[in-house]
Amino acid sequence: MTTPPNRSPVLSPAVAAALVACAGPDTPSPSGGVATVTWGATVPNAATLHFTTEATGVPYAVITLPEGTTLTTPKGVVGTEHAVPLRGLPSGTQVEIQPMVEVEGDVIASPSVDVLVPSAPWDLPTFAPTVSADPASEVVNRHVLATIVADESSFVVMLDGLGRPVWYHRLDPGYAAVTARPTPDGQGLRYGTFDWDKNEDLGRIVQVNWDGVVVADTRVLLGHHDFVDFGDGNLGWLALDFREIPGIDGTPVDVASDRVFTAPEGSDILDPTELVNLFDQGGLPLVLGCEHQQKDFDRYGRTDLHEWTHTNSLVWEPNQDRLYTLSKYTDTLMAFDRTTGDRIFQLGGAGGEFTGPSGEDLWASADEAVLFSHGHLSQLWEGGALVFDNGDHLDPPVSGLRWITWDETARTASVAWEVRDRLGRYTVSMGDARFTPEGHVLAAWATLGLINEVSLDGNVLWEVAGGDGAIMGRVRLLTDLWDLAQGSVAEPPVDALARRPATHPP
Repeated sequence: MTTPPNRSPVLSPAVAAALVACAGPDTPSPSGGVATVTWGATVPNAATLHFTTEATGVPYAVITLPEGTTLTTPKGVVGTEHAVPLRGLPSGTQVEIQPMVEVEGDVIASPSVDVLVPSAPWDLPTFAPTVSADPASEVVNRHVLATIVADESSFVVMLDGLGRPVWYHRLDPGYAAVTARPTPDGQGLRYGTFDWDKNEDLGRIVQVNWDGVVVADTRVLLGHHDFVDFGDGNLGWLALDFREIPGIDGTPVDVASDRVFTAPEGSDILDPTELVNLFDQGGLPLVLGCEHQQKDFDRYGRTDLHEWTHTNSLVWEPNQDRLYTLSKYTDTLMAFDRTTGDRIFQLGGAGGEFTGPSGEDLWASADEAVLFSHGHLSQLWEGGALVFDNGDHLDPPVSGLRWITWDETARTASVAWEVRDRLGRYTVSMGDARFTPEGHVLAAWATLGLINEVSLDGNVLWEVAGGDGAIMGRVRLLTDLWDLAQGSVAEPPVDALARRPATHPP
C-alpha cells in the first residue's frame, strides 16, 4: 500500500518506526531539513535527495513537475541513510519531491519538499513549443539529447517535452560539438568537440557521466563532424586530409578531403591508424564542379583550400563490419570494409554504381541529384538510410527529410518517403533525422533552431524552437533518463514502409 504523507495507519512496528522518522507530528518542516536536496557541482540538475528513516527500507522518490507530470526514480539501496539520485528536473522550475521508502512490503510517503531547480546558464538558448503536441507524439513525454552549436557558447543538452533543459554540459569557449551519443551502457555520453572556427586542430572525443564528470578524453587528430564507437575500446572519427592537384589551367590547387582514423579511447596519440581515405579508396573523379567546392576556405592552419568532399556523417554497421560515409559536396554515400578499407559501393554522385528502379540515372550534376542534395545522416541500416536533405541545389532550396532504400545486389535505389519543411525553409549547414521506435521521425533543423517529430503522413506531432543563436547539431530520443541508450532504434519498424501514405514522396 501507499501511505499519504502525514497520516498514521495501523502498521507493523518496523513500519510504524519508519513512519515516525518520516512523517511524525514532531517532524520539522521541509525547510528544516526533513529531506534535503543537494545540487550537482558540475550539472546542478544532477541532484540528490537525502533523508533518514529509523527502520531499514528501500528508498526512492516521486517528482511532481509544475504541469503535474510525475517522475519516479528507480529504487535505491536498502538502509536507513538514504541518498536518492534525481533526474528529469527542469532548470528554473519549482518541483515537488516526495521521499518514499519500502519497509516490509509497505510503502511509506513522507512529507514532500518543494525545491527551486537552479536556472540554466544565461547563454543556453531557451526552447519552447511552437505547436500543440499531438496525442500520438512519442517525444512530448520523453526527452531529447541534442547539441547546440554557437559561436561563443556551445552545449550538449537534454530537453524535456516542453523544451526545458533537464541536463546540460557546457563546452569550453571557442569549441563546438555537432555529435553526442549515449554510451552503450546508458550511463553517460560521448561528444566530439572541435575548434568552432576550425583554425586549430584541437579535436577531442569526450566521455562524461550523468554528473558531468569527464570519464575519458581522446585526442582526435584533424577530426571534425562525426565519430563512432567500435565497442572494443576503440573509437573512429572523420578526419581531414590535404593534397595538391592540378587545376584547370595547370596551376596547383590545394584540396581538402576526408578519411577515417581510429585510436583507443582515452589516448592522446598523434599517429592514429587510418582505416579509409577518400583520396585513395573513394574512387570519385577529383573534379571541383560544384560551386561549394570552388570556394576558398581555411582549415587547421592551411589557407586557400578547396573542399572536395565535405564528409559530415560516419556510421559503423556492426553486423557487416562496414563503415559508411556521406559526403555533402559530392552527394555520395559510400560503404567500406572496416578491416581492409576497400570500397564496397558508391551510391549517388559522379560515377555512382546504382540506378533508379527503371534504370534511370540518380546523379548527373549537383543540380540534378535524385536521392539527396548535399545532405547529412545519422541512421543507416542494411539497405536503407534516413537522410536530412539540406536541399542546397534545389530551386528554390528547401530542406527536408528523406528515407532512401537500396538493393545492393540489383544496384538500384530510390526515395521511399519524403517530407519538406512545411514553411519552405532551408538550412545550409548540418541537420539530422532519426526514426523513433514507433516509426516517427525526430529531426533537428540546424540553423532554423528547431527540433520536431514528424509522422510518416507528414504531420508535425511535436516541435520546440530555440531563441536567437540556437543552431542545432544532431539529436536523439531518450525514453529513459536512467538508461540513456534506450530510445535508439537501429532501423524503422518493419511495417513503417507499408504505413507511409501514397502522397509521400510527392
